[in-house]
Amino acid sequence: FLGKASDCAGLTAIAEDIPDLSALAGDIFHVVDKKGELKERQIPELKALRNKIRALQKDMDTLISGYLKNNDFSTYWQMNQPTQRDGRTVLPVKTSFKGRIKGIIHEVSASGATVFLEPFDVVDKNNAVVEQENAYRREVFRILRSLTVRTAGFLDLIIIMTDLVSFLDTLYGRAAFSVK
Repeated sequence: FLGKASDCAGLTAIAEDIPDLSALAGDIFHVVDKKGELKERQIPELKALRNKIRALQKDMDTLISGYLKNNDFSTYWQMNQPTQRDGRTVLPVKTSFKGRIKGIIHEVSASGATVFLEPFDVVDKNNAVVEQENAYRREVFRILRSLTVRTAGFLDLIIIMTDLVSFLDTLYGRAAFSVK
C-alpha cells in the first residue's frame, strides 16, 4: 500500500527503511512451523532419530507383549497393559509374584498390591530408547541454538524493523481512531 500511495510520501519513506529480513525468516520457517514446532520431516537428522526411536519401541513392544501373552505368566499381571515409570516401560506385576520374573522394581503401587517391574531383557531396550530420545533432544537443541545464533546476528536490524513497524502500526491505529 505505502509503495503505491503517492499521497503518503512520508509514510513510504519510513516503510522503505524497514530492513528486509525475508532470508532470515525463510531460514527459520524452513525448519519451524507456524506453531513454533520443528518440522521433523524437513530435518533429516531428526527424522532418522525419530525412526530409530520408533523401531526400538516396536522391538520393546514385541518383547513386552511376549511377557503379557505368555500363558505361564498370565496370573502374574495386575493388568494386561504395560505402563511407564520414569520414562521406562515396565510390567504391572502382582506383589505376590514379584520374584517370578527377574528384573528391576521401579515402584510399588500406593496399595502395595502391584510392583512395576522392568525385566532384565527389557532393560537394554529401554536404555536404547532413552539414549535415542536424548540424542533427539540434543539435536533439537543444536538446531535451535544455530537458529538463535543466526538470528542474533540480525539483532540491530530486528530492532530497527520492530521500531518502524510499531510506529506505523500505532500511526494507523491513531488514524483509524480519529476517523471513528
